Parts: sequence; structure tokens; C-alpha cells
Amino acid sequence: MTIKLPDGLWKKLGVLARTQRKKVEEVVIERLETIPELGEPNLQENYKRFFKESGLFVQVSEEEKRRYKPVSDKEREELARRFSVGKPLSEVIIEERGWR
Repeated sequence: MTIKLPDGLWKKLGVLARTQRKKVEEVVIERLETIPELGEPNLQENYKRFFKESGLFVQVSEEEKRRYKPVSDKEREELARRFSVGKPLSEVIIEERGWR
């Protein structure tokens, strides 16, 4: 069977596989084996466990949520204006830091 995965997911699986010293295919099979059977009595709990144990998702602590505030619409518009100048981001950063 062939499964096409987005590049980002494939890279995450690669990192996870390297940390576990396994092949990516082994990690994928292990993760797929944790998917609960349909009709299992505690399906919701099994999904929660799968997401927690898969290593593919990051749980943000309440402290981190309080520390970082979402960007306002005004700030987002300003960032879009500043970075939509048609230049590579690296050049914009260099100019803003006055390195040129």
C-alpha cells in the first residue's frame, strides 16, 4: 500500500523515527496500530490517547497560552504590509536591522 503524506508530516515522522532509531515505516505502522477499532466502547478516549502518544502534536501549556497573546488584526495588517514588498524575508530583516 502506498500512502501520500504532506512534506511537513513526513518530516515530523522522520524526526520521530530518528529519535526512536527506527525506520519511518515502522513508526507509521506503530501509530496506525494504535487507532482504535470502530465500535470500541471508549472511542473518544482512544482518540485522545492516540493524539497524545503519537508525538505528532504539541500540547501548549496554559502558562504558554497566557504568555503569548494573539496578533491583532491591525498588527497582522501591518506585518502583511511590511513583508509584502516583493523581497525575500532575509533582505527585509537585514534592512530593518540596519546591516546594509
